[in-house]
Amino acid sequence: MVVISGKCVTFAPSTKELILKFHLRTRMNIEFTLVIVNYNQGQYFEDCIRSVCAQNLSVAEIIVIDDCSTDRSVEQIESLLATYNVEANFIKNKINKGICANLNLALSIAKGQYFSFIASDDWVDKDCYIQMLTALESADEKVAVVYGDCKVVDERKQLLHSSYMKHFRSDLDVPPQGDIFKDLLRGNFIPAMITMSRTAVLRKQGLFDEGLKVEDYDMWLRVSRGYHFLFVEEASGYYRVVQQSLIRRIGARKFEDWIDMYLKHTNADTEAVAIIKRQVQKCCEFLFYTDSKKFKHYYTVIQGLGLSTKLRILRMLEAAGVKGSDFKKWSNMFMGRKTQKV
Repeated sequence: MVVISGKCVTFAPSTKELILKFHLRTRMNIEFTLVIVNYNQGQYFEDCIRSVCAQNLSVAEIIVIDDCSTDRSVEQIESLLATYNVEANFIKNKINKGICANLNLALSIAKGQYFSFIASDDWVDKDCYIQMLTALESADEKVAVVYGDCKVVDERKQLLHSSYMKHFRSDLDVPPQGDIFKDLLRGNFIPAMITMSRTAVLRKQGLFDEGLKVEDYDMWLRVSRGYHFLFVEEASGYYRVVQQSLIRRIGARKFEDWIDMYLKHTNADTEAVAIIKRQVQKCCEFLFYTDSKKFKHYYTVIQGLGLSTKLRILRMLEAAGVKGSDFKKWSNMFMGRKTQKV
C-alpha cells in the first residue's frame, strides 16, 4: 500500500499478486537497475546480496561497483556472487572515484527504466523492490521517485533508531509526498537505499554532482523542483552506521557541501529562499565551530542572502584569532550545556 497524506491506500491485495504482476511486466521488458556500491565493506556484502536474492523477483540488471578497495572486498564479493548464483556486472575501479562518480557510471550504462542504489553494507526487507516498483508503475508520470523508511543499526546489527526518517527529522508527523521541495530544504529525511527513481529523470538532472559528497540529498532537491515524490510504507530496510564510513570522516566538508547545494536553489520562491537563508547560515556557524579554514570564504559567499547577528559576531571572533571549537566549549560551560559533537 501507499501512504497518501497520512492515510493508507491499498493498490494491490497481496504480495503474491505483486510478484506475479512484476514477472509479467518483466516479460514485457519493463525492468529496473539495482546498483550496489562498495568501498572496503566486503565483510558486510553478504547481508546486502542475500537480501537482494530474497526479493522473489528477477532483477533485470545488477551492477556492483568496487571503488578500488584496499581490503579483501573484491575477493569477498566475487565469492559471494558465485555462492548466491547472482549474475551481475561487477566493475572494479583501478582508482578511487567517489560515490557520485560511481553512480554516474552506473547511470551511463543502466538498461532499466527505473534506478535504485544501495551501499554494500546495507540491506533491504523482503519485497522492498516489488513494493517500490509497483508504486512507481502505478503512479502518475509526475512522480519521479518513490521512497520508504528504514531502521538504523550499528556494525553488529544492533538497533540504534527504529526510523531513519524520525531520527533525522523528528519534526515530521507524516512522510512528505507530492511537492516536497521545501520539506527537503529543511533537512533530508529520505534514506537513499530505500528509493527507486525514473532513470530518465536522473539523467535529465545532469547526473549526480561529483563535486559533492552528499550525493543523494543534492539529487533529491534538484528532482523535487520539477517532480513529485511518493512514500511507500512497505518499502523498508536497514541502514548500517560504520565508524569508518565516509559521512563520519569528512567532518566540516559536509557543511561546505550543504552550502554549495543550497545555493543552487536561490532562484526559488520567497518562502524557499527564506529557508535556504536559515540553512546556509546554520551551516556557516558549524564551519566556525569545526575550525574550518573555509569559514571566511563561505561567510563571504552567503553575504548576498543576508547575515545574522550571531554569524557576524562569530566572524569577528574568528578575525580576532578565537578558535571555534574552543569558543563552543566555553559557551557550553557558561550555559551549563553538555558539549556535543557537530
